[in-house]
Amino acid sequence: MANILNIDFPKLPAGLITKPTLVWLLSNEKAGKHTMETSYLTDGIGWHAEYVALVNQDETDLNLAAWVSINNQSGTDYENAKLKLIAGDVHRVTLLHRAILVTRRR
Repeated sequence: MANILNIDFPKLPAGLITKPTLVWLLSNEKAGKHTMETSYLTDGIGWHAEYVALVNQDETDLNLAAWVSINNQSGTDYENAKLKLIAGDVHRVTLLHRAILVTRRR
């Protein structure tokens, strides 16, 4: 096995996607072009804020500077992405909760 460099498959199974991909099925009642805005949560991204406060000599004025550092360990780049930073733990709907919601809607 140590000498194997590559394994080629003659044909991939139907529907197999070989790279991380979002696949969405959209439906609309009107034909033509439509504008869509998409947002989603992803794992592997963290952030922390840093602050510097400078007080003047008379202690009558305060200059507060702040910035965030983002640690992206998600496995992909998000070029030109807009971010909303949330402090604390984000509680997501689990598969079990989704099943319950779908059952209630029926």
